[in-house]
Amino acid sequence: MKKLIPLLTSLFVAFALSSCSKPTHESLSEDMIGQMEELLSVLEGIDDVASAKAAVKDIERISKEMEATREKMKELGELPKDEDEKLKKKYGDRMSEVMSKLVRKT
Repeated sequence: MKKLIPLLTSLFVAFALSSCSKPTHESLSEDMIGQMEELLSVLEGIDDVASAKAAVKDIERISKEMEATREKMKELGELPKDEDEKLKKKYGDRMSEVMSKLVRKT
């Protein structure tokens, strides 16, 4: 137990510091893709009317999170072209994959 307290304290501090950092285009891109993947996971779990009704709250929550992320991206403004290319290279394949899966699910 004595060893567990310092570990939990370290994890808490690391989480608190990471959640306080200013958003960047890269962190927001990662957030958006994660939200899209979460939405896809919810949609993939729908196979009848009951599961569709159960998924509504999750879909609404994810939709609100995605809208908040879009607003943060707008606040940051446009990226310089070289940074935009860097993000496309890093996240483009993952984004394309999740987008195509979402389109097939809807």
